[in-house]
Amino acid sequence: MVFKVRSTIVNIHEHLKSMPLGKKLLAIVIVKLIIIFAVLRIFFFQDYLDSKFNSDADKGNYVANQLTNNK
Repeated sequence: MVFKVRSTIVNIHEHLKSMPLGKKLLAIVIVKLIIIFAVLRIFFFQDYLDSKFNSDADKGNYVANQLTNNK
C-alpha cells in the first residue's frame, strides 16, 4: 500500500517536471494547499480545550464524557 502511494506520487512528480509549466503548477498547488490548511487551522480548529480547562486530566475527562454521552 505504501509503495503504491509513493510510486503514484513519484509518477505525478515526474510528469509535472516534464511539462513546460509543470513546476509552476506544482508550486501553485502546494502554496494553495498550505494556505487552505493554515486558514482551516486558524479559524476552524481553535484551542477550545485550552480556554476551558487548566489541566490535562480535566481535558481528558471532558473529551471522554463528550464521546460517551448519547444525545
